[in-house]
Amino acid sequence: MDSRQILESTAAFDATLTHRLCLTRRWGQGPLMLAVGLNPSRAGATENDPTVRRVMRLLDAQGFAALVMLNLWSLISVTPQAVVKTEGRWTEADWARFHGWFAQSKARLWMWGALGRGHPDLDAICASDSNAFCFGITRAGMPKHPLYLPASTPLVRYRDQRRPH
Repeated sequence: MDSRQILESTAAFDATLTHRLCLTRRWGQGPLMLAVGLNPSRAGATENDPTVRRVMRLLDAQGFAALVMLNLWSLISVTPQAVVKTEGRWTEADWARFHGWFAQSKARLWMWGALGRGHPDLDAICASDSNAFCFGITRAGMPKHPLYLPASTPLVRYRDQRRPH
């Protein structure tokens, strides 16, 4: 998918522009997927990064036409290991944003990879939707990050894949 195919494209940032709070993409008429990743990289209101492009392709192949990206940690960084050490729990505003998009989405996708294991709100996030999807799980039992997955990777129910963490 290239930018000419995007019908709607937004991103919300904090006042310092160092935290991306939400990113949306719509490329067709059809259902919306709420995806929760680890942390934002370089994608913005109109620019996609490799992860956003990959997620859009994978979701398009599954019949979805829109994406809302939230993250366990909102700090923009291309070094997720550093983010995991510096960021903490979700705020009330984070939870409100999550629940607002949750209500508007057809389905939820967990995709934070192995590093998500350390998030202090992980159990509450996972418990929020027993029917959430993922693209498989890591050896640590976390939902796989989509960046290097084959285009044919199917969505599976996270609860059917999950191992205790």
